Amino acid sequence: MEAKTVWAWYKQFSHDPAAVYDRISENFLKRVDPAEIARFKDEFGPVIPEVYERFLIEIGAGRLTEDITHKTTIAYYNCFPSPSEIAEILRRETVDWLIYPEFIDDDEIPCFELHNSSVLVFKKGEDAIYFPFGVTKFADSFDEFLFKLMSDCEFYTHRD
Repeated sequence: MEAKTVWAWYKQFSHDPAAVYDRISENFLKRVDPAEIARFKDEFGPVIPEVYERFLIEIGAGRLTEDITHKTTIAYYNCFPSPSEIAEILRRETVDWLIYPEFIDDDEIPCFELHNSSVLVFKKGEDAIYFPFGVTKFADSFDEFLFKLMSDCEFYTHRD
């Protein structure tokens, strides 16, 4: 499926940055203000892939727990973190580091929260999606990841 079509599917769940998080909808994403991304870059540099920045601005951060087939996950958070949430993890200000002293590697950027203290990551300079420490590669690109997630909201639990 073409990336443009995949992004269009996600856009139906996109809300204005000022929208109140409803906690009811299965899929709820809030567009990120470019100023938030600029503040992140001021602190960490350009470590987030451009495709993820564009996704945050055009579609947003938030959760996606129902896929195109209407399958819903209750076991996983399925959240795209905002730049401020990513910054908290990179600064080691989250409890994840207390639970797992080696939560993510130094060259990794969290991009998707699976559940408590478990994320998928980008490696700096790449847009492929991995489990931390490169244990498993889930997608060769962020666009491929979006397609897989849209098709099956728990695709990362299946072993090929």
